[in-house]
Amino acid sequence: MRIGTTAAVQGDGEKAPEADVAGPTPFDVAPRRAPDELGLELGSAGTALIVIDVQPEYWSGSPAIRKDFPHFPEVVRQLIDRGRATGTPIVFIRAAYTNSTSPWLGQVERLRAFRAPGQAPESLEVLYDPAISKWEQFAKPRSGEPIFVKPSWNCCSHPAVVEHLRSRGIHTVILCGLITSICVQHSAFGLFEAGFRTAVVEDACADRSKERHDAAIFLYGGYMYEVVSSGQLLDSEVHIGAGKRGGPLAQNEGEPDTLA
Repeated sequence: MRIGTTAAVQGDGEKAPEADVAGPTPFDVAPRRAPDELGLELGSAGTALIVIDVQPEYWSGSPAIRKDFPHFPEVVRQLIDRGRATGTPIVFIRAAYTNSTSPWLGQVERLRAFRAPGQAPESLEVLYDPAISKWEQFAKPRSGEPIFVKPSWNCCSHPAVVEHLRSRGIHTVILCGLITSICVQHSAFGLFEAGFRTAVVEDACADRSKERHDAAIFLYGGYMYEVVSSGQLLDSEVHIGAGKRGGPLAQNEGEPDTLA
């Protein structure tokens, strides 16, 4: 049955003809508004950029994601560069899942076995060691930029994330990263539920297929979070060398702050 239609069952068990009903076109997202109408801007006081799970397991090690979202690295790089140039606080979220810290892994493995019977079981553990774990070069934290290591799909499962944002006067969060329908979606929900104004940069996120990405944005864009494009956030003038807060750009040296 098509989305946007209804079908009734007649008394003889046959389906009645489908009738069109009013409703949004499948995967149409909420209408876009200009950044000044939204009041969303990198560099605005109280706004932070949250970068979700941009790590090798989900990008360089995931051919399907790279195939459908070839522009993702450049868009994310530009957002992070703009955030640094405007003095926007940037928070990096990193996934690390083990059977001891992430008890939900067992359920996911059972579901995967049900979907693909006969395939050899595959461990879903994702490990993180600050000393040796690699980052994608286009989204690599710099010295002083915090890293929170989360044990589930929701970044707020690390209890210090919300505390960190609130202690710095953050009330608005702009999300980008991987994977749209999983960790971006659940992190957006966690931040929304905690009371933050939440926005997702649609073209700075990616999923295991374009269809999954579009479906996630369709379901919750304009309902749980605002949907913006990178172009809306990158159009305003940037003063390279100092942010709107008057602070210098972070130097690309030293180690970021890992808050495990």
